[in-house]
Amino acid sequence: MTSIYVNGNSNGTIGEKNNGGLITVSQVAELLHVHPHSIRRWADAGLLPCYRFDLRGDRRFALDNVEHFMVSGTN
Repeated sequence: MTSIYVNGNSNGTIGEKNNGGLITVSQVAELLHVHPHSIRRWADAGLLPCYRFDLRGDRRFALDNVEHFMVSGTN
C-alpha cells in the first residue's frame, strides 16, 4: 500500500485552504465517475497513492497522482 500518514491541524480536520492541494476520496470518485469504495480499494492495493491523516486514517490524494492514474488507465 502506498500511503503516507500525516497529522492534521489542531482540531483534527484539514481545511480547504490548508490541504496542500490534496483532494478527498469523494472528490476523486466524482472525477473518475466511480464509487468511493473503488477509490479506497485502489489506494489499499497501491494503485493510487494517498496520504493518510489523523487517527481515523482519512485518505487524501494529490491531484497529480489522480491525473496520472487517469492517463495510465490503471483500474
